[in-house]
Amino acid sequence: MPSLRRYFIELSFRGTAYHGWQRQHNALTVQEVLEQALQTATGREVLTASCCRTDTGVHALQMFVHADLDENLDAYRFTHQLNGILPDDISVAGIVAVDAGAHARYDAVQRTYGYYGYRQKNALLSGWAAPFHYDLDPDPINEACEHLLKQSDFACFAKVGSDVKSTECRVTLAEWKHADGLHQFNISANRFLRGMVRAVVGTLAAVGRGGLSPDDFGKIIASGDRKATGPQAPACGLYLEHVEYPHFSSAPLPGFPFRI
Repeated sequence: MPSLRRYFIELSFRGTAYHGWQRQHNALTVQEVLEQALQTATGREVLTASCCRTDTGVHALQMFVHADLDENLDAYRFTHQLNGILPDDISVAGIVAVDAGAHARYDAVQRTYGYYGYRQKNALLSGWAAPFHYDLDPDPINEACEHLLKQSDFACFAKVGSDVKSTECRVTLAEWKHADGLHQFNISANRFLRGMVRAVVGTLAAVGRGGLSPDDFGKIIASGDRKATGPQAPACGLYLEHVEYPHFSSAPLPGFPFRI
């Protein structure tokens, strides 16, 4: 067996056909497909760990995964080899060698998600963004976003049944943009709870429709009550866009499906 070294693999994927990132016994996931491709390329079992988990149907413009591979790996050639094996909806942007103890999840210092929606039926955006079948006022939404920056316990946005030790997150960016019937929400934090971003978007949409006030939004966060939040926004509009590490810097891919 060759001597091994740890590498970070940068990939992107369209999540429509997958039940999220993490391998499952009874459903197809991105991790399963990637590990199968790695086994085909190396001739041995290769285990991976990612910077985070994504839910069914959620996309990624930039996700980092670590794996232990041949220490003499030609990263450029191996990237092209993997892309030749992987299906069209998963692609590898690059592979970089890191220290032996580097961890894709625990070493990440910030993650950024984007959520995209559109007002009128759009055949080209279907599946890539979420349909909002109502008008949304961005001004009260952005007023509500201020509460995301001021508070740190987001238990109210955690998916029911989540097994987490802490519901504390440090949100550093929360911004909603709107132009020509298109909506874009960006949020950055040191960590996110399972299902958190889609619950945030669903509740902010209620603010934009006038069903909740910005102050109501702040009270919901303070309450910690999952039942007080709005419904989860559809998965198809959510993208993991950028992950930051102290080891190296890597620019995210251009925004998709649109940028406001």
